Amino acid sequence: MRITCPHCGHTEEVNEERLPAGAIRVTCPLCRQRFPLDMDKKWPVPATGEDIEKTAPRPPTAPTESPPAASQQEPPPSRPFAGFWIRAAAALVDSVAVGLLQVGMALLFTAVLQRLETILAAGFHANLVHTWAMLFTFVIGIAYYVFFTGYCGQTPGKMALRIQVVRDGGGEVGYGRALLRETVGKFLSAALFCVGYLMVAFTRRKQGLHDKLAGTLVVKVN
Repeated sequence: MRITCPHCGHTEEVNEERLPAGAIRVTCPLCRQRFPLDMDKKWPVPATGEDIEKTAPRPPTAPTESPPAASQQEPPPSRPFAGFWIRAAAALVDSVAVGLLQVGMALLFTAVLQRLETILAAGFHANLVHTWAMLFTFVIGIAYYVFFTGYCGQTPGKMALRIQVVRDGGGEVGYGRALLRETVGKFLSAALFCVGYLMVAFTRRKQGLHDKLAGTLVVKVN
């Protein structure tokens, strides 16, 4: 096998049987420059095998655990968190919408009771009618927030301000989590002198007490 040094041009005939198995680098016997040995390209080899380096077999490596599939890990929301003032504006819009809805439903409920009073020829005490109407409108208000938050994470106010409630870690809220957030969570946020709501302005991820309790975040919609 004829090989030539690419540095000094020295050419030499070498018997391939003299090359140790696995040789990767050689030294030119004339200029003493070292080069990688490629059996296909016939890089130079020395007259003796003293400077030939051999590759050491690599020990088998233990199989590494593959990272969990994307479906098994829910990435955190990539959208920016909604701050205190934009959430306050959305809450104001919702308050107006809920107020109008409650007034309309209360008038309808009272009219139905009066109609039943006429049909049944039975008198309903005014205070009782008022209490039923109050309870009915309270349930309507709770249902408004739970339904929209559980259905798509956006009440009409949040839709208008382009923000959305999501699970901490990503994903839809669901009705169970929405019920916890909008009832127990917001009751505690308001009961503590509204400190639970003010937490939105000071926490790193803009979470109120009701968000932390229900494991939710409020993010901006692109």
